[in-house]
Amino acid sequence: MVFPGAILAGAAFGAGVKIFMNAAQKEPIMRRPWEHLIGMVIGGVVFNQARHLELQWQKEASEEMEKIRLRLKQ
Repeated sequence: MVFPGAILAGAAFGAGVKIFMNAAQKEPIMRRPWEHLIGMVIGGVVFNQARHLELQWQKEASEEMEKIRLRLKQ
């Protein structure tokens, strides 16, 4: 499943990290622009996967809670 919001947030984070690294090293912001793209891709993939795992864990937790509720009713 693809989460566009997570991908956009991850891409912004990845580009922001690279821009911050260049600024901290007092280099031109767009020194090697392909590194910005790599950071955006990695950030998008990581944030998308994190969102997917979060939803999966929520589903598993709700299933476990339902099992516990059924056991308590008995």
